[in-house]
Amino acid sequence: MHVPASRLHAAAARHRAEYGRLRAARRVAGGRFAVHPGWRGRVPHGLVVVTDQPAARELIERSIDAEVWRADRRRVARIVLRTLVEAMDWRTGLVTGATREKAAQRAGASPRTVSRVIAWASRAGLLVCVEKGATARFLGTASHRAPAYVFVSPSGMPIPRPRRVADDQRVDQIGNPPASCDSTQTLVREGAKRASPKRPAWPGRDRARDGRERAAATQTVLDRAGVRRVPSWKAAAMLARWWRAGWSVAGVLYAIDHHPDRPGETRGDAIRGARDPLAVIGHRLAAWTGREGELPAAVQAVDPDERRRRAARLAEQLDEPGQESRGRIASAAGRQQARELFAMARRARGAAA
Repeated sequence: MHVPASRLHAAAARHRAEYGRLRAARRVAGGRFAVHPGWRGRVPHGLVVVTDQPAARELIERSIDAEVWRADRRRVARIVLRTLVEAMDWRTGLVTGATREKAAQRAGASPRTVSRVIAWASRAGLLVCVEKGATARFLGTASHRAPAYVFVSPSGMPIPRPRRVADDQRVDQIGNPPASCDSTQTLVREGAKRASPKRPAWPGRDRARDGRERAAATQTVLDRAGVRRVPSWKAAAMLARWWRAGWSVAGVLYAIDHHPDRPGETRGDAIRGARDPLAVIGHRLAAWTGREGELPAAVQAVDPDERRRRAARLAEQLDEPGQESRGRIASAAGRQQARELFAMARRARGAAA
């Protein structure tokens, strides 16, 4: 008797599902929060599991700081995620045995709010669920199975260290709060933009040499690439190697839009609609590793001080009296050079103003 292949596949799938359910039931009945042995394969490529609790708390603080939330919402999110951190295994980084009810009780919120916080942490690339929860009825056990999570960080980025309180912000007496607790800012409604001074754009071809210049260059790349609402520390860590290699903002933007093997073709705008724009930028820049010499000369970095001195000398030459008495420029190349010098002088005057 011939059995159709579709029925054989369906029967095999049901057998695997039943076997998996029985194996999960045995692990739950053991009472040791044993997770599926292949849980590491469920962590997306490019992410590493955080096994240090202080580092996980610092990741939580930085991710919440990057959001424009009300104070009560920030407090609830911080308590919920810290509840997960307290259930972390310091050897594997697995978060097991943490229930929504426990987190909701500690935060003074509803289980639905806890689910929203966990969903936000998953979207922000902070938390990964390596095993979903299951009910006791489905497993055939006396208790439910709580989901298992891990806190993650992008591969290649240093794990953040816990923040240290400055000496001038420490509590000197009981009941005297540190200066960081004092605030004269008014409350803003949820979704309102923070009022912060806009940092001037870093010149496109100037080489970023120190931390302040690299921060300005990083923000300029994000602004011109159309990337919004990403943690600044994560973007700075991703672009640090390119600034150390002597790249310019113009060179990084060119590398994002072009592949070194196909310089005549643009790679398209895949950043604007990306769920993780920093991952897209890092993937596109990876193709240019060790190939900065193939960048066009027009986008290669120059020394900022030398550029300013050269522009100042050209401006002085153009401002010298008696320019009319030097005669007419005879060749087309000479006229083109004069136009370029005049344009550079105008840009130098605008930058000085």
